[in-house]
Amino acid sequence: MEGGWHDAQQARKNGQLAGTERLLLRILSLAALHDRPQTVQQTLEELETLHEEAATPMTHEALLLARGIAHHDADSALTAHRSIQHRGDVHLSVISGLCLTHLADDPRRWLTEAIRNAHTLGLGRPFRTAVTRAAQHRDIPVPRLRQARRELTELDIRLVRRVSDGASNRQIAAELACSPKTVEQRLTRLFQRTGSRSRRELAAAWLNGSLTRNASGPDDH
Repeated sequence: MEGGWHDAQQARKNGQLAGTERLLLRILSLAALHDRPQTVQQTLEELETLHEEAATPMTHEALLLARGIAHHDADSALTAHRSIQHRGDVHLSVISGLCLTHLADDPRRWLTEAIRNAHTLGLGRPFRTAVTRAAQHRDIPVPRLRQARRELTELDIRLVRRVSDGASNRQIAAELACSPKTVEQRLTRLFQRTGSRSRRELAAAWLNGSLTRNASGPDDH
């Protein structure tokens, strides 16, 4: 935690503000976990100052999440989560999902969403540790990953490739000789099978290779 604080201060001094908000948010989360209210407050103030200087969507979202953690304010965390979703930031949505697992009235939903997003990014042991901690804190089971009933078809792969290239439904429909409505329906089924909730998440899953390994999603039953 102290090392992270030093890195954050050095980045600020060097004018390297990008990404500092995530480091500070991580420090604040650890401080809250280890019951260090003074560090929580100090880090929150640092995030407020950073947002005044940078005023980016990311610093605003990190500040809202930090306030949610520091003040046990689910509404603040939910506001951040909605903004994060709108931007399509899958990595930060994992953090906000875990935050809401601790704070919101429906923790199972948020933990499932965090796991779904983390799966598309291939996050490993540190994330699994955070999931276990959140589940224990709220006394809920950890959602399990299940294998899809079938692998992606050749047509599915062509569709995902074009989505990752930024093609519109109409462009894809012309190439596949089908209607835009059919493309939309196929995308909806792919979202359900892969656990993706948007074209951007589907493209990210394709680019990091998780869709080529298997199409899996969370099973919280």
